[in-house]
Amino acid sequence: MNQKYLIRTLFVFSILLLLINLFHYNEMRGIIEIVDLNSSIIVSPKTGFDVSSDSIKFGGVTRGSSSIRKITFTNNNNFPVYLQYYGLEEYGKFISPNKLRFDSLEVRAISVFGYAPKEIDFGEYSGKVRFVIRKDI
Repeated sequence: MNQKYLIRTLFVFSILLLLINLFHYNEMRGIIEIVDLNSSIIVSPKTGFDVSSDSIKFGGVTRGSSSIRKITFTNNNNFPVYLQYYGLEEYGKFISPNKLRFDSLEVRAISVFGYAPKEIDFGEYSGKVRFVIRKDI
């Protein structure tokens, strides 16, 4: 009984220690917030557009070309931050990643580029675009 209790206690302690380290690691990296937005791009022989306020839709894009979506970002903090965005997993090949610096209380429209590779099949592709906001350390 004592050995099982000791093993359980060590296991719980290890998990707590791991969680504390992960929290501290994110704090050290200065991460303030992570937001994942749904996104889609339609690779087709002709162009088109799609307007949505709850996701990033690039509409119809021909192979080898790109589409732009403008998003307004507001830094509500009293310190400068970096905004980094990129496509997650396989959707990463469609998004041009970027990292931008914002001064305290700055408001700016940013351009997110969706790209249709030349060698991709026609069709609709969807995924997520991750936005990471970090302190300017």
